Amino acid sequence: MKSSLRPKKTNMKTIMLTGRGGPEVLEMTDTVKPSPQAGELLVRVSAIGINYANVLIRQGVYMGDHPLPFVMMAELEGVIEAVGEGVTGMKPGQRVTGVAARGYAEYATLRADETYLLPDDLPHGQGLLAQGLTARYLLAQAQGYRSVLITAAAGGVGSFAIQLAKQEGATNVIGLVGDKSKIGFVNSLGADHCFSYLEEGWQQLVSQATGGTGTDLILDAIGGDISTALLPQLSTNGTMITYGNTSGKPVQVDGNLLSFKAGRIKGASIMNASREDQREWFYKMIGQLKKGELKTTLTFFPFEKAVEAYRAIDSRIATGKIVLSL
Repeated sequence: MKSSLRPKKTNMKTIMLTGRGGPEVLEMTDTVKPSPQAGELLVRVSAIGINYANVLIRQGVYMGDHPLPFVMMAELEGVIEAVGEGVTGMKPGQRVTGVAARGYAEYATLRADETYLLPDDLPHGQGLLAQGLTARYLLAQAQGYRSVLITAAAGGVGSFAIQLAKQEGATNVIGLVGDKSKIGFVNSLGADHCFSYLEEGWQQLVSQATGGTGTDLILDAIGGDISTALLPQLSTNGTMITYGNTSGKPVQVDGNLLSFKAGRIKGASIMNASREDQREWFYKMIGQLKKGELKTTLTFFPFEKAVEAYRAIDSRIATGKIVLSL
């Protein structure tokens, strides 16, 4: 008599980083399915969120000395398949999200104390809120702002920052994008103005949008010449928060200008936020998503189409978040 039990899967598909450079360095391969250690969860992955940190790892800007090949870290969603020794409050079958050290795979292990439970009725991919947490953290670096300018406004972090800033009472939210075809999308999120930095005279348009007084807060992910051109747009006592440098170029700072405006430039990373704050922000955003008070824009690619997904990011044609679906 044949058994009706299905054999346990011992191998899995993974995406390996085989070199440094363009999306073509990503290759699909078979590896052994991991087992959860003490304090860990084994998760059957259903969605992987691509964050800009992954692009920098692929390019060798981050973790450039890590031996090749390897499986990249990833923000993911999935269902618990097994729990390790000492794990309490979580069990197989529950939906979860978190960051796995080796996440580009059909199965991954997560630290239970850094994992969030997800409601069963939350739409696929909406638990991938690393960029939302980043936006929340960036805005927390300044108090009392009424106006804010957000670069890369159509991206994952930028799209959340627009909405959260408006919820906090910002009366003038300005988005800055490259491709002007994204302006409509940014405005739909609640931005009061949006301009393309590829259009001639964009600095004057920003100045007009602030009434010539400048903006209290700038959230910048671009760096280089764009950021240098934005510094004069700061208001008196204004703050520029830099959280990335997609241009790969340094910002030229005019010390006199910064002094006269009593302005400041500050770096920020979600990695410096406390675990308690992140957990509080996360569940608040989950509640807002379920009530329709917060929107997330997701573009899905099949897991095996990771190269195409990264090409969409590199080409800057995407809006919101790119997700690999399994």
